[in-house]
Amino acid sequence: MSSAEYSVYCEWYKMITQHLNVNIDLIVYLKTDPKKLYKRIKERSRSEEQAIPFQYLEALHNLHEGWLTEKKYPLPAPVLVLDANDNLSTMYKKFEEHTSDILCQKLVEQRSSDLGTTGILPPPSPLKAVN
Repeated sequence: MSSAEYSVYCEWYKMITQHLNVNIDLIVYLKTDPKKLYKRIKERSRSEEQAIPFQYLEALHNLHEGWLTEKKYPLPAPVLVLDANDNLSTMYKKFEEHTSDILCQKLVEQRSSDLGTTGILPPPSPLKAVN
């Protein structure tokens, strides 16, 4: 990503988070090894994906790691990290295991708002990295 593209990206992010009420209550990060991503892209063999270089996937992965797991940048909500290196059926099972966590966070915030408190309550204890 060029510095100009990154600047535009940052301005959009700032505008959205400061001026729009997007109500982000949870970020679900499907953490996947860049080599696995690249392999999946090649296996899918979609023409629109063929020009994606491995280096781009690796750079994107590093940015997401810095943001979502190392917390180098501001986070608007708690993060649930799911290991997405597994096959699709295993991923469905992982999602099902965390459905209540994913859907419950919104209810926790709503209850907080109903009680007149401000801010986001801490996420339920099951919200942690899945390895």
